[in-house]
Amino acid sequence: MDFSVGVIIAMGLLVAGVMGLIVMDPGPLPEPVIVEPMEEQADMETDVEPMEEQADMETDVEPMESGPQTHTVVIAEGSSLPGCEETDECYLPHTVTINVGDTVLWENPDPVAHTVTSIADGAPDGMFESGLFLTDTTFEVNFDEPGTYDYFCIVHPWMVGAIIVE
Repeated sequence: MDFSVGVIIAMGLLVAGVMGLIVMDPGPLPEPVIVEPMEEQADMETDVEPMEEQADMETDVEPMESGPQTHTVVIAEGSSLPGCEETDECYLPHTVTINVGDTVLWENPDPVAHTVTSIADGAPDGMFESGLFLTDTTFEVNFDEPGTYDYFCIVHPWMVGAIIVE
């Protein structure tokens, strides 16, 4: 491992340990929501006109322009403890594919501070750096150049993700 990466990881762990953040219990996970399928609605009356009658109708609706979009990545609750890296579920989603000009917004619902730090060849490269951001805060980056942007959490180095800009 590159010496500078080792120093950065050690400092991140030291900061997290001092703040008492690594050992915090994220609490119980929320119960899953089960959605039941809807019953057949074949007998329902509708006010919808047949398609052939609708074809002649005029509309004032203009097509939506596709401009830059914002894509959200959520830091998984409990990701401050190793294990999420085994299923690529530390950042949700792990990999995001976006268009040039789009923005990525990272949300931290975890009760632990994290970073979003760009890396190249396993070391921070200075492309973007959130610094420590706490529970219920966000960090965003606009991507104007195509490429693959890998990132990780300095405090929890097993947390990795990628942004692919096309």
